[in-house]
Amino acid sequence: MTTLDQAAAGCAGITLGLLWDISWHASVGRDTVWTPAHLTIYAGALLAGLPGAWEVLRATFAGTAAERGRSVAIWGMHGPLGAWLQVWGSAALLTAAGFDAWWHGAYGLDLGILTPAHTALATGMIAVHAGALCTARRQGRERVFVFLAGMLLLLLATLLIEVSYPNRQHGAVFYQLSCAAYPVVLVATARALDVRWAATRAAAVYTGLALAMLWVLPLFPAQPRLAPIFNAIDHMWPGLFPVMLIVPAAAVDALAGRPARISVPLLGAIFLVLFLAVQWPLAGLLLSPAARNPFFAGDQWYFGVTSHQEGIFPRLGEWRHRFWDAPPGAGQVALALAAATLSSAAGLTLGGFLSRLKR
Repeated sequence: MTTLDQAAAGCAGITLGLLWDISWHASVGRDTVWTPAHLTIYAGALLAGLPGAWEVLRATFAGTAAERGRSVAIWGMHGPLGAWLQVWGSAALLTAAGFDAWWHGAYGLDLGILTPAHTALATGMIAVHAGALCTARRQGRERVFVFLAGMLLLLLATLLIEVSYPNRQHGAVFYQLSCAAYPVVLVATARALDVRWAATRAAAVYTGLALAMLWVLPLFPAQPRLAPIFNAIDHMWPGLFPVMLIVPAAAVDALAGRPARISVPLLGAIFLVLFLAVQWPLAGLLLSPAARNPFFAGDQWYFGVTSHQEGIFPRLGEWRHRFWDAPPGAGQVALALAAATLSSAAGLTLGGFLSRLKR
């Protein structure tokens, strides 16, 4: 196994461990630093960070003059850009884990994902994935790059989980944040690689891994250990059915891949239109009785349920089967379009940078 393979495995441990951790909170409630999910995240951080540290040490003390000339120098140390990002991200993640433990001790359980401690954790996770992507592109490992891009999509989807319940998928916030988060990864992947359907394949990796977790997690028993318990579940919470990125990803591949050129506003508009076209009806399906089965995992709620309108920890009710947000107006759609355009522009810039990356 190469150092890049180790880094890719570490990124998988971080992201899948994060999904497992959210399911643990939703199913069990009690939390310590040493839960299996947390240990998976910490192990993933080490597995991704140590190869980067090795690359820096090797280039600094055993590299040739030409290798050091192609490296990034920081405080007299030399190493590839990807290695530096892996080291920094891993260190930030592990440091933030201690901050998170203190946060829980001081303020109790979190009622949301993006607390200050979790934001620091997320920053480290994204940096580790970005570093591994840089390393994969520099080494010409296109399959690993596609896998890592899919893992990054899964990480972003997990960070957006609070606005991604099917009940919120007819509202403006879901589409605005989705248009800000996903196009940058898809467009950068399509532009950075000389392979066909790179963005579509990355979206397929995301979809496949999200479905695997959706189907595997409920197979394991779990019992709530924290009051109030309004939903007496007996298995791990499956998470959410993945958003349908494959259709807009295929359009991104057709339009943004090198050497094709397209106007950025048109690229953003196409992403938004196609994402709306597939996700809007899927949201209705996910709230219907047809989705209340193991395949779609519809109507699955954790033991202390949080709804958008009913407040914290309400009892199960009819609110589960309706949309919580009003459909977006023209101004809100315009904001989503602006987000998709800016995200696509960032993806084109980032993809161009990665395609030329030499160090």
